Amino acid sequence: MHISATFKLIVEVLGGLAVFIFGIARLSESLQRLATNTLKKIIDFLAKRSWAAVLMGLILTSIIQSSSATTVMTVGFVNAGLVTLRQAIGIIMGANIGTTVTAQIVSFKVETIAYPIIIIGTLMFFIGRKKRIKNIGMAILGLGLIFLGMIVMKNSLEPLKENETFKYFLLYFSKNPIAGILVGIVITSILQSSSATI
Repeated sequence: MHISATFKLIVEVLGGLAVFIFGIARLSESLQRLATNTLKKIIDFLAKRSWAAVLMGLILTSIIQSSSATTVMTVGFVNAGLVTLRQAIGIIMGANIGTTVTAQIVSFKVETIAYPIIIIGTLMFFIGRKKRIKNIGMAILGLGLIFLGMIVMKNSLEPLKENETFKYFLLYFSKNPIAGILVGIVITSILQSSSATI
């Protein structure tokens, strides 16, 4: 790969990662502001019971059709102090179960909802007069930015699928099972598709 092309790739990936992280920060911050006693009680009731936490993750993933989004939202809940790490594990387990079921029904593409979510969140934040509406808008905007970050990283790494050097790189790490697993986790997290990683 040419040096200029490599530099462009690195900049795009880091840019996408920056947007992704910024989105998580905004989502977490907004959830903290929105966290009411009622919301805490509802989430606490569901998440305190292992089966309910798994069910919660499954339902969330079935609704939004993305285990990645459910996981990101769960991280936001943890940062906001709404659920503990142990409770979050149950929700994430449910999310993974949910995605295996719904993947056969609908093929989720973040591109189809990222921009509408960003638009809705931005409008709510700037037009809303009440703080609660503004916080909801910022939370929605944060989720949209997370999706946008995913899109940027995914698109920037697309050319690597046909790059021979990259293929040799993967082959080298595949000889070490642990390194192979780590590389697989990283690539799938970025591409948001285990099929694409395979």
